[in-house]
Amino acid sequence: MTLGLPELFSGPKVAILGNFIDAMGLGIIVPFLPFFTETFESDPDKSNLWVGGILAGQNLGVLLGAYIVGTLADKFGAKFALALTLAGDAVFFLAAAFADTGVSFLLLRIAAGISSPGTASDTWLVKSTTPENRPQALGLLVAGSWAGVLLGGGASIAIGDKGIDVACYVSSAMAAVMFFIVLLAKEPSVVENENDNKVEFKMSESEAVKSVVFTRPFLMLSFALSAAGFAMGSNPALITIILNEFFGFSERQVASYMFVVTVTSIFCIVGAFRRLLGFLGPYRCYIVFVLIASLMYATQALGLAYIDNEFGFMVPRAVCILAEAFALPTLFYIVTCMGDVFEDKHPGFPSITGRLMGTARTVFSVGLIIGPATAVIFYNIKFYIPFAATGVVNVVVVLCWVTFQVRKSFNDAAKVKALKQDKKEKEVAVKEIVGLEESV
Repeated sequence: MTLGLPELFSGPKVAILGNFIDAMGLGIIVPFLPFFTETFESDPDKSNLWVGGILAGQNLGVLLGAYIVGTLADKFGAKFALALTLAGDAVFFLAAAFADTGVSFLLLRIAAGISSPGTASDTWLVKSTTPENRPQALGLLVAGSWAGVLLGGGASIAIGDKGIDVACYVSSAMAAVMFFIVLLAKEPSVVENENDNKVEFKMSESEAVKSVVFTRPFLMLSFALSAAGFAMGSNPALITIILNEFFGFSERQVASYMFVVTVTSIFCIVGAFRRLLGFLGPYRCYIVFVLIASLMYATQALGLAYIDNEFGFMVPRAVCILAEAFALPTLFYIVTCMGDVFEDKHPGFPSITGRLMGTARTVFSVGLIIGPATAVIFYNIKFYIPFAATGVVNVVVVLCWVTFQVRKSFNDAAKVKALKQDKKEKEVAVKEIVGLEESV
């Protein structure tokens, strides 16, 4: 008698659930950080700096560890990498419950970032999806992360005044449960190449990664990922400060606004991302949504300057968040397609998918690290500068994409895997027909 768990926990849903659990764990402890930092720092300004530093430390850890996790996923499989990172998540969340200084807590969050399951989840998703269902799975992956942060915030309310140590216990327990789910799960299926591993290649695996990463299309893609990280990293800080200082919103009102916007974005991604990506193609999909976001940044600045009510800021801010929510999975989808192109050109070569996803997570984390502090510094100079800066960066990315003519590279990359899949399906169908004829 079998439990059937390997069949139940298989495919892209394992990656989506793993990402969700990690995001929820972080979402549970974030609301407690200001209260925790006040226990060792009485100066409010310095206490806020500690909060920002701890969150930046988490992203620094991701920057340091993403490529390493991707390498582990390529060498030993996505299941091994995801289980290992979730085990690290559980250990570092648990250890954080006993941290009583800012330095110790910061170091543990950096370690947790290094052990982030994000890259392992990305690799699992790529290896367990077809070209047809990958866009939908990527949309669900992003939506799951947002939903995790939201539900984590709700769980923190339930924990109440029990403190950050209980929040860490809960986050650790969730990661531990997910760890055992991954152990029971099936390794994501990978279509074996006809040439298998008997083929000898002139280049090493590191040279193979460089042959993709140091190309003009991937460098342009990295620029866009860093810009996306910068924009998304600056969002929470700016929204809270502006709604409070300009319009006198309470913490509950800010949280309610973010809840409505995030839930709306989640439903839009789940319902429309795959269709829009298929209709526009990856290149135009990113260009359209990043230009919408840039226009909304300008509208927010004008709304703050010339409109006396909060809707002149809140409405374009919501549209901007929604546009960025569509742009981000488009970029990661293009990364997966570039991996497919390499695989198609070098049949039988060891997988480099994990390392490509790790590189993408690394450059995205660069933006996440510098975004919040830069946005607040610019805001303190002039309130409209962070909006202008983010909008200009997005426009520069678009101009670079157009100037360096990466459209064909990105759109062709998206077709490679689909063509290969169609060819394989036709070959299988022919073999089945021949077999039936022979049996008759």
